[in-house]
Amino acid sequence: MNNKLPANSDGCLSILQDGQVMMGITVQQMVFDNRTGNIKLLRTDYDELE
Repeated sequence: MNNKLPANSDGCLSILQDGQVMMGITVQQMVFDNRTGNIKLLRTDYDELE
């Protein structure tokens, strides 16, 4: 991962999906855009985490 801030919510989700960032108990990732109020939610199947 680089040290740059993500430019958008897709960039944030990309960081949250990184294997070194994502916790083993996490089954969903959420990014909230405080400028627009948009929420992006990504669900990970539990089987993928094992």
